[in-house]
Amino acid sequence: MGLEDRDYLRDEARRYGDGGGFNMRASFSDQWAIKTIIIINVIVWVLQLATTKPGAGGGITPWLSLSLSDLGSFQIWRLLTYGFCHAVEGDGAIWHIVFNMLFLWMFGRMVEGIYGSREFLASYLAGIIFSGVAQTVFMGLMGYPASGTIGASGGVNAVVILTAMHFPNVKVLLFFIIPIPLWGLAAFKVGMDSLGLVNFIMGRGLDDHVAHAAHLGGAAFGYLYFVRGWRVSPLLEKLQSFSNPVSKMQRKMRDQKRKKELQVFEPNDDDLREEVDRILAKIKAEGEASLSDEERETLERASRVFRGR
Repeated sequence: MGLEDRDYLRDEARRYGDGGGFNMRASFSDQWAIKTIIIINVIVWVLQLATTKPGAGGGITPWLSLSLSDLGSFQIWRLLTYGFCHAVEGDGAIWHIVFNMLFLWMFGRMVEGIYGSREFLASYLAGIIFSGVAQTVFMGLMGYPASGTIGASGGVNAVVILTAMHFPNVKVLLFFIIPIPLWGLAAFKVGMDSLGLVNFIMGRGLDDHVAHAAHLGGAAFGYLYFVRGWRVSPLLEKLQSFSNPVSKMQRKMRDQKRKKELQVFEPNDDDLREEVDRILAKIKAEGEASLSDEERETLERASRVFRGR
């Protein structure tokens, strides 16, 4: 039995399908954003592994990780690149990327079909940035501005919370054993990260090597994205238009050209005025309600033509 065939998931799909264009089978088969994210993460992890000297570190990781000191040096790209890096040293390091990608695949594909692959990718990257800012600000306030951060957990947390907001009653297995609703898993993750953050502040969690502030930042982004109705891709389009004056000028010239071409097909002034006079006489005699759609369009067209002179 596939995930989309389960009764509880079909119920949730019907609940959101009418308003959001959600189709379980179509979304599961047509999604490219999650696949792209996972592939990039795996490629970067392999490159990290190949360039890191055992016990000595190095490689590409220091160039991609994130810290407040790096941002102070205007290395802005790290706000994204850190989110595609994972641990490559230490016992069980492989589970860092495995669990992140597993959670992304399990929960992300449930909402990518709702928002579309392009918006899902944009929101995921925004979640990475949001969680990265939260982590660097927190570490700076704690007196560790040079402490580096890597991992996709912040962006994945944003996806988990967003999915939980859409499908709170979907059953999942906590620790792969205990069945709980998805909202319970989300609450558990937020609670554990909150506890970890408090322990860090109190000086009891300095060695756990977990970016709790990034996790909570991602969770906050996922929650706000849902309740505030945020959308990222339209904003990117506006920024692209603003930052590319040549493209903006080309669109303006194209629109002016189209306007001129359309004006060629407008009737001459005398014909248009006669038609407008006839329609106005009809309104006076029979009322505005007697107008046909074509006559209303003629009045609107005449208004545009005469107003533009």
